[in-house]
Amino acid sequence: MTPFHDVNAPHGTPPQVPRPRRDARGRPGRSGQPWGDEDYERLVALVREGHDVPAIADALERTEGAVTPRLRALLPPEQRAILADRVLPTLRGHVREQPDYPWAEVMVRLPPPAPVVQRVVHHAGVAGLEPALLVEVAWALLHCETADAGAVHEVCDEVVGRGLDHELTARLVSALLCRVPPATPDEARYAATARLDRARGLTSSRSRYDDHPWDHGW
Repeated sequence: MTPFHDVNAPHGTPPQVPRPRRDARGRPGRSGQPWGDEDYERLVALVREGHDVPAIADALERTEGAVTPRLRALLPPEQRAILADRVLPTLRGHVREQPDYPWAEVMVRLPPPAPVVQRVVHHAGVAGLEPALLVEVAWALLHCETADAGAVHEVCDEVVGRGLDHELTARLVSALLCRVPPATPDEARYAATARLDRARGLTSSRSRYDDHPWDHGW
């Protein structure tokens, strides 16, 4: 990065700047008008000569508020975030070191991209379980008669929330098809879904299967 420069470094006394024209409202004569290449060329020349911001604004017949951000815009992108009191001396150093300072090219340069920060979120509890393990835990809880209803509810909600309910239901269906008396495939699918609904505290039209012999002892 180019080092900062001292605005007070000896470079001769800048020439006097005539007082600007003022409009009826007391504003500088060119206040609010678009900036052209000639304005920027003159701005760079005034900076090189050693003028301060008020004198530059007077010479350009602009307000100081219009001049200040343009001084910053003339800096290389990596220096545009420096403190306000360092903008003018730093720019002056550049334009004095480079008689043909490429201000137009510098102004269109983009700042370097911000660093990409990838935040790793570590989930704890049920939310931190890997998918396969989550299904295993849900399967075990659904087969445990003494399991806490709140824990079963939480785990089954997490299963459904992650879109893993089809895997859990498939395991329940497979178990029902092996029961005696066996369920038909359709009955098994309905009953498995009803069991998952009940575990989540939901009512289901499939509840007619709740009292079937193969629905006990999950």
